[in-house]
Amino acid sequence: MRRSRARGLADGRTLAGAAALLAALAPPAAAQDDAPADALQAKLAALEQRVAELEGAAAKPPAAAAEPAEPEEGPLLSWIRPLRVAAIAYGSFNYNVNRPPGHAGVTMARSFDSDHDTFSPDLLELSLLRPLTGEGWEAGFRVDLAFGQTADRVGAAPWPTDDAVDLLQAYVEARAPVGGGVTFKGGKFVTWIGAEVIESPGNINISRSLVFTLLAPFTHTGLAVSYEAFPGLTYTQYLVNGWDKVIDDNRAKTLGGQLAWTHEELGVGVFLNWIHGDEVAGSVDSPRTVFDAVVSYGSDLVTAYVEVSYGREPMPIANGEWGGVAAAAQVTLAELVLIGARGEYVKDRNGTRTGYGRNIELRGLTATVGLKFGAWGLLRVEYRHDWASHAVFPDSRPGGAEVDQGTVAAELAFRY
Repeated sequence: MRRSRARGLADGRTLAGAAALLAALAPPAAAQDDAPADALQAKLAALEQRVAELEGAAAKPPAAAAEPAEPEEGPLLSWIRPLRVAAIAYGSFNYNVNRPPGHAGVTMARSFDSDHDTFSPDLLELSLLRPLTGEGWEAGFRVDLAFGQTADRVGAAPWPTDDAVDLLQAYVEARAPVGGGVTFKGGKFVTWIGAEVIESPGNINISRSLVFTLLAPFTHTGLAVSYEAFPGLTYTQYLVNGWDKVIDDNRAKTLGGQLAWTHEELGVGVFLNWIHGDEVAGSVDSPRTVFDAVVSYGSDLVTAYVEVSYGREPMPIANGEWGGVAAAAQVTLAELVLIGARGEYVKDRNGTRTGYGRNIELRGLTATVGLKFGAWGLLRVEYRHDWASHAVFPDSRPGGAEVDQGTVAAELAFRY
């Protein structure tokens, strides 16, 4: 019993000590107010708000990195950017059915295809140009260097005309944004007269027309001012040394002009050209005057033009007067095959332009078929027949001549 009682006393003492300890540790009743609870609630609210902010930031996609701003293009780079390099090369084989004796220059009334039964390295033309873009104030230039038989025959006086090298064009130009735009050009440039150009692949046919060959110049050296009255209508005034002259050979300058109207959507163009000036060396009393009109049409399928030309030139012995008309059309099949034809007529009073020394009439018909190799290659063949009112075309007989001649030509051209 003693042992049981002693255990009860000990347990009683233990409970009493614990109660005393709790009583001692317990804060006084007056200190247990609402302040700690409010502080704890405020901390919990702040913590919940922070967690919500972090969760929202995690849900948002990362912001895209800002692209670096491109550096502004300087005026020099802006001017250089439109610079272009171009090249064209072609050669041909020509055969005269009349079989005139010799080879060089025996096919009459031709500009660049006058050789017979021979291959010809016609033209290699290299060009460096900065064309005008038509925006604001700007300046540009063009240089064309030509090599070959064609270069030999377009040489301008007094430069050598028996060398197969020619500076075909070399000019600078500038544009001022006045009205529709005013353009100034100075240097050596190809003529504004006529429908055809010197470079054969730029024409419907391999051979050039009688109008091109006999009634128009190749190049000029001088100045030009163009004004665009409104979109599509431009007038250009020329002041030049004359026909195919780098340096003038008389005291008179040659004037010329072109009124051009083009409609891009219709593909139609109308060009009214004129030129007037003394072309005889040392003379100021024999002005040559030419009026020339061209109406052209171009589309993906059909290209065509009609040209009418009239000219006169007073001469000491007999006044010269001439006129001509040429019409040509070309059809493109499947963007691959080209079929072209041309008809023409020229009348030369007193033989001033033809050099035959008497009244003469010339007619010609030409048929050309071509095959394109993409945008860079062209193979063409052609048959042409010319007629004259007098026997002026050489034949195979020594000193013999016929009233007609037929020629066959083939040409391979590349363009870059």
